[in-house]
This record gives sequence, C-alpha cells and structure tokens, in this order.
Amino acid sequence: MSVHTTLISASDDGFTLHNTSLIL
Repeated sequence: MSVHTTLISASDDGFTLHNTSLIL
C-alpha cells in the first residue's frame, strides 16, 4: 500500500510544495 500526499504551504516568496511518499 502506497500513500502519496501533497502539501502546499504559503511562504513569503510565494508557495512551497512538499511531496511526501509513504510506502506501507
């Protein structure tokens, strides 16, 4: 089972894209 999560956080320069991959 694999779970892919994409988190977008607001920063001073614009936005930061965080990609997290979880393999269970």
